[in-house]
Amino acid sequence: KFSDVAKALGMVLVKRAGGYELTKAGGTDQVQGIRQGKIGDVLFDGYWRFQVKSVETTDAYSVQKTGAGLYYDQATSTVHAKPKTKLVVIKCRMTNGQKSVQTFWLAPLPGERAINNALTDTGGESYPPDGYDLDGSTSQSKPLLPGAKTDFTILFSVPEGTQLKDLVFTLQNNDSRPGSDVRVSLQ
Repeated sequence: KFSDVAKALGMVLVKRAGGYELTKAGGTDQVQGIRQGKIGDVLFDGYWRFQVKSVETTDAYSVQKTGAGLYYDQATSTVHAKPKTKLVVIKCRMTNGQKSVQTFWLAPLPGERAINNALTDTGGESYPPDGYDLDGSTSQSKPLLPGAKTDFTILFSVPEGTQLKDLVFTLQNNDSRPGSDVRVSLQ
């Protein structure tokens, strides 16, 4: 049985729309879930599942979706690195782990909470995102049904030669709950 295989792996089998999913034992009531990991890990705060799928450094990036807060060449749909900088392109996945339709939030609400999205380096510097390439608006994702996912890209500009350390990303709904910061090691 699949449930026996899941149990042997220290996981549980959960029925989802269109199939089944293996998840860590404990479910959504576990104490704040996993908040640190590495590229490829799925981090869960009880509300959102977040995964960094890949990281690359480049001189140019072609915008794939509507782009939120991105400044790019409209004729070619390309973001170019400024002189003596590189673009860091981080491809991510966000999955709604809640029981209702939700959007994840990318901008702080005045006076209410912080969004701590940043890239850190081994020298102790941090860099805010240049923008997001995602389906949604400049401040939030498209609405996601329970269990639904969306892939998106975060772009950063860093000085040439920067040694990347971590991505810090705030998992946040558009409501009064405080967000949860996750940290993904990029080394």
